[in-house]
Formats: sequence, structure tokens, C-alpha cells
Amino acid sequence: FYSELGGSRPTITTGETTSSTLGYFLYPNGFTGETHDYFRERCYQVDATISTFTSANIKYQYLDGLSNIETRLLKRCLGDADGILNRYDATDKVRGQTFTWDYGSITNPHFIKLVDTTYQPLTDMCGTQNEEGIRGHPDTKLCKYGFAMEDNSSDFMRNNPMAEYPENSPIIPNFRRNTDKLYFGPDTTQRAPGIYAALMYDPNSRRFKLFTKPGEDYSSTTVFSIFTTTGIGISTSHSIRVFSSDEVRSKDLRKQVTAEGLYSPVLYTINTTDTYSHYIGDLSCEHQKRGYNGILDCIDRHSKIFIFDPSFTTYAYDNNPKYLNLYNVVKMNKVHHTIYDNDETKRHQIHLNLGMNAFYGNVPTNNARIYRFYPSFESTYEFVGECSTRGTCEYNGDGTCTCHQGYKLDDCSY
Repeated sequence: FYSELGGSRPTITTGETTSSTLGYFLYPNGFTGETHDYFRERCYQVDATISTFTSANIKYQYLDGLSNIETRLLKRCLGDADGILNRYDATDKVRGQTFTWDYGSITNPHFIKLVDTTYQPLTDMCGTQNEEGIRGHPDTKLCKYGFAMEDNSSDFMRNNPMAEYPENSPIIPNFRRNTDKLYFGPDTTQRAPGIYAALMYDPNSRRFKLFTKPGEDYSSTTVFSIFTTTGIGISTSHSIRVFSSDEVRSKDLRKQVTAEGLYSPVLYTINTTDTYSHYIGDLSCEHQKRGYNGILDCIDRHSKIFIFDPSFTTYAYDNNPKYLNLYNVVKMNKVHHTIYDNDETKRHQIHLNLGMNAFYGNVPTNNARIYRFYPSFESTYEFVGECSTRGTCEYNGDGTCTCHQGYKLDDCSY
């Protein structure tokens, strides 16, 4: 982000006549450009809405609108939560198949992706009007990427290698044929971006309780598809406090918290128990081992992590983000406290690749945790890659693609 253009010309200004108080924050709110989908497994025939439960100091959202069979199908889709074979919380049966599954927990929650099935985006490029003035028509000219062939002659059909496939072929799912023309191009089906969420099942209330609040921006009748993963997430520790600033937030968050703590890409970790009095909160794999100082798992550079408070309290609900970001750890180091300058007050920093979309203060009511996420190869799909993921880039040569058998063009896309 460049705050100035051409060296001195500002990109945004105010009408203030003396000194400007204008500032900016840069952070993602659950949606980032990604090359891999870690939640590719849709839980078929399971759709859910999101409701909110509030009672005294307890507040959380949960998956609602599930029929009995949808509930059992979702349990089967969630499956294992901790990666430990032959250890599970329950056995159930759906459609003649017996399966085992884990409820999920504060230590090992289930991570899912929610996709709004009612999504109909309106942008400058798509979903505007067609020739008849119908808003959102799928064949709007601006939405027709690709190219059309007006020739349905036998010569064209015989010479074009794509013409033999039927419409919506699994090989070419975006191929459409009609009496006027053949159309080749991307599928213009409009699909909402996915929302990361973490949950655990409460057998007492029989609810799939969400640790964050992804339903706040949606109607209680909005229907979501659920995508699951065989990847595993684990809390790094329950004995440390994770915070982004020493400041204390109020309900008017923007007025009370400065840029140091709001949307910060830096986390701090400190020990909060007397059990490990010598331990000051280091989570690095270089210096810590699992099982020592209350460490459940360590992190290092390039680790993928989620951050949220799993308490189900009103404080956790207010401070947790609506949408989880999946962060990469850039580096870890130890710094002096801003007030004191001695070893006893040093604390550990974790630098993230993105600014946080939540604020966690260094206060006793904050129970935010770092969850390390281990993607599963079986649940990962690389949808953006070199040579269209269908070839190999020749780094030592001229940078061209050597396509796998059956693919061609300079980017191996055909």
C-alpha cells in the first residue's frame, strides 16, 4: 500500500488545514488471495443456517437448521479432530454405514469452511443486465469470458478436439453447446467465497458450537454449504496469553486503541501460570518441545495458524473476529518490554504475514489461543499454480513450461 504517489502526492487527503490526523489500516477480514484450497471436501446433502445463543455471560453462534440425517452426515464428514488413531468420542450410523468421530474440543477443534449458497454478487463486470434488462442474468455479455464459435459445421466438429464432448463434461465442465454456436470459456457460475470457522460439538445441548461469529453479517435464514478437511488443528498452549497490545479496548474500539494494537501483524505471548514460573511464553520449535512448560505444540517460520478465544464468553464473542484468517508465521523473536529493560520483562513476538482482524489485550479476561493448522494432502487442491498445475516450469532454461502428457499451449492450459 502506497500512501503517496510520485513521491509526495498523497493518495488520500482530508480537509484539515493544519496537521492531518488521517491514517490507514491494512488487513484482510477473512478473505485473502490463496493458491491452495485446504477445505475441498464438501459435505454433500448438508446445509445449515447460523443462530446465536445468549445467556448471562455466555454467548456463541452455532449451526442450526440441520435435520436428523444432516446432523449424522455432518458428524461423518467432520470425522477425526486430533489425528490420533483408534481414539474417538462417539460411534454413529448413517445410511447403513457405521462411523467413528470426534466432538472436537478447545484443544482440537474442527475447522470448516462455510459457503453461502444464496450468494448472487453484483459487480461492475457481472450480474448487471442482459439485452432484455434482466438483472443478474447468467449470460450477461460482460460475464461471457472465453470465446464463441459460430460454426457448427461437420468440418468444424470433426476437426475441433473439444467438440466431441457433451455439455458439462467432467473433462470440460465449462463447455456449452447450442444450435447457434459452440462456447468455450470459464464457468460463469457465481459462487461466494468461503468463510473459515472453528467448531466443537456439545453433546449436552446437541449443538455444533462455533468459536467465532461468522453469521453476524448474514440473515438467520441464510443457508451455508459446509466444506470439511482431514487436516488437523491443535492449540499450542493453554498456559500462555496471546495478545496484540497492552492497551485496553472499549466498545468504541477505534477511539480507544491505537495502530500499534489494532490490526497489528505482531503477536506477543507470555506465561500466565505459576506452574512454569521460569517459562516466559516462548512457542518456537527451536527452543520448546511438546510436553514441556505446558506446550501442546510449537510453531516455527512458515507455520500456518488460526487465532481466536475459545471461551464462549461474551468477552470472547466481542473480541473474536467474524471471519477467521489463516496466517503464516514470518518470524519469531524476543524483545524488551516497552517500559522495563531487563531479562525478566522480555517477551516473545510472533510476526505474521497479515494484519490481524481482531484485537486482544493483555488482560486476564483474554483467553486467545494460537492454533497450529496442519493441512492434509488429501483435502488440498492447488487451484493456482505454475503451468496451470499441468506442467513443469524450466527454471534453468528459458522459463517456459514443459507440459504433462495430454496438455499443450505455453501455459499447459489446453
